[in-house]
Amino acid sequence: MFSIHEKNGYGPAWLRKKLKHSQGGDMDASTKFRSGGIIFLLLTGSFFALVFSEVHVSVKNRLGSGKNMTLHCQSEDDDLGEQNVADGSEFGWDFNVNVWGTTLFYCDMGWESVRDYQFDAYSFARDLVRCDAQCLWLVSEEGMYGFNGQTGFWEYIYQWPSGLELAKKKL
Repeated sequence: MFSIHEKNGYGPAWLRKKLKHSQGGDMDASTKFRSGGIIFLLLTGSFFALVFSEVHVSVKNRLGSGKNMTLHCQSEDDDLGEQNVADGSEFGWDFNVNVWGTTLFYCDMGWESVRDYQFDAYSFARDLVRCDAQCLWLVSEEGMYGFNGQTGFWEYIYQWPSGLELAKKKL
């Protein structure tokens, strides 16, 4: 027989050894600190890679029939100026998302007699998963398509308002 408090070790050596293994063993303070530090660095590194990653946005003109479009894109901090995008061409830019996850680029666009149609070219909340690091847009006669990086398919995102449909038919 043995006492649980045998030899100042609170139990026989074989039991203490089993208890240590079942509880994950002994970790000294420096090992715990290093393990915690590594986990912290991995988590913050993942966060900063996500938040400070570079994003590319591209808007492609596929209106057809030689129709050029104007595109004026901006965010709260950056104005990319007015661009003339020829049929079959595209305009693109790169940026880093902000730390608050509120980055938004919006564009005004028009072609021929259609003017001042505004859309969100990049919205962090909407596009973080859909686009990841590359947001591609395709402007066509029927509306706008966005490329979904997860599915690998173009999705119909924006439909032209009924007034734009009428304006196109008058041309």
